[in-house]
Amino acid sequence: MSYKLDFIVVGGAKCGTTSLYNILLQSNYIALPEKKDFHFFDTNDYNSLGFDYYWSLFKSQEALLLGEVSANYVYSELALQRLKSHNKEMKVIYIIRHPAERTVSEYLHQKRNGKIDGQLIDYINSRDITKNSNDMLDKLFRRSNYQYWLGLINKYFDTDSVMVLDIHELNNIESLNNKLSSFLGVEDLCLQKPVASNRSAVTKFRRINNLLKGDNWLKRMLKTVIRSHGLRGRLRVMLRRLNSNEVSSDEVSEMKKLLEAHMSDDIRAYRDILNNEKIRS
Repeated sequence: MSYKLDFIVVGGAKCGTTSLYNILLQSNYIALPEKKDFHFFDTNDYNSLGFDYYWSLFKSQEALLLGEVSANYVYSELALQRLKSHNKEMKVIYIIRHPAERTVSEYLHQKRNGKIDGQLIDYINSRDITKNSNDMLDKLFRRSNYQYWLGLINKYFDTDSVMVLDIHELNNIESLNNKLSSFLGVEDLCLQKPVASNRSAVTKFRRINNLLKGDNWLKRMLKTVIRSHGLRGRLRVMLRRLNSNEVSSDEVSEMKKLLEAHMSDDIRAYRDILNNEKIRS
């Protein structure tokens, strides 16, 4: 049988896609893959496995709506092309947040994963003085340019098929339920309160963090000892928390203030998007 995705959450990264995924999972009217960010549409390795493989990732294909949540699809024109080809009538949801807040969250995420060592000011200076473009600067700053990414989405999908959400809208579950139900054409999705997910923290020991990622002897051993995928996942979460130092709200606030002076154009565009009811409803 041939299935089609009814909707896709394409990002943005560090804007609440994990929280929205957990919210949508609780609806009996929606079927999602068993984990988010599966990269089926933006990588050839997974896409080449075909749709029979893709649909096997869903807990059920018999729900009223089929969807996927992948924070990085918006940054891949290939993914957007494939999604459009897959279903021209697909609904697209794009979540945004204050650009400085998003960049702080991305910085802490990359630092927690051991991808960067420098202080935030070092990356700000590199961006402002040299205008260099590299993968890390793009992740920190370019991903906060919502106007650009929204333009890329609209290159493939009509504005009527696109909804922009602000991360803070996830906190009002009743309003969110009404908004998404209307957008997706369902009387009531019966969404429930979000599940707490990502935290502000940095890694204590990079070596331990590296063992929790990728393929290595520890993960292979755990697979033989602990058969349950869910139990292994909970163990990884517990180990990551033990290997993390919390970042205080004062530190986060100071980083946000530092960024605001350097991201005025992005912040202005963000506010313009929020004030544009045509793309927000």
